[in-house]
Amino acid sequence: HQGARQPVCWLEDADQPMGGVTQLAWVGDHHVVSGHRQDRCMRLWDLRKPEAVLRRFPRVTTTCQRFRFDVCVRKGQTVVATGDLSGRVSLFDLNTGETISRFQAHARACTSVGFHPSANYVVTSSGERLFPSLTHLASRDDQSAAAAAEDENMAESESGEDGSPPAKRQRRSTDGPQPAEGSSAASQPLNCIRVWQIHWGGSEPQEGTTVTAEKDTADGETGGAACS
Repeated sequence: HQGARQPVCWLEDADQPMGGVTQLAWVGDHHVVSGHRQDRCMRLWDLRKPEAVLRRFPRVTTTCQRFRFDVCVRKGQTVVATGDLSGRVSLFDLNTGETISRFQAHARACTSVGFHPSANYVVTSSGERLFPSLTHLASRDDQSAAAAAEDENMAESESGEDGSPPAKRQRRSTDGPQPAEGSSAASQPLNCIRVWQIHWGGSEPQEGTTVTAEKDTADGETGGAACS
């Protein structure tokens, strides 16, 4: 019939502030899992008792970034997997509220987790929008100006007696120190995708394939991708 539709029920956490909802997933016929930004937990709701949260699962996502979770059923367990701001991945049993596993998947925020449709794998991603500070930009400009002045003075002092220009010299980089090849900073890309094998018996997940898409935060150009 015509007229405004009315919701069947409202879901609201009366016990603690709830961040903006970024994802919802049905679990069975009566339950819904919700994920939030600027929050410290996920929530499981029972639509038959909408007046209160059924369970909360710790997940620190205190920024405006969106974090994606996934739900699957394995060996009789209904499991939700999610990443957090620190780069950890947590697997929770929705039926009992217990933590099944927790491991460090990335050096920075783990933004998305997805279960394989049939095999015992999860895929995780890491990525942040990073912007250089104004102080860093001003410092880099000052260094570039100083280097240019030094080159000009050096050129005047090194020019030949006949006025011929000096040999071309390689200009030093003024963009600050770069991570050494093979160091932990260089081996932990800001933006990457990783595949992990999950052992439901409780042992630590093992990393399989890692796909990285490194990004130059200075000029915004995307670099190549590598798979190992």
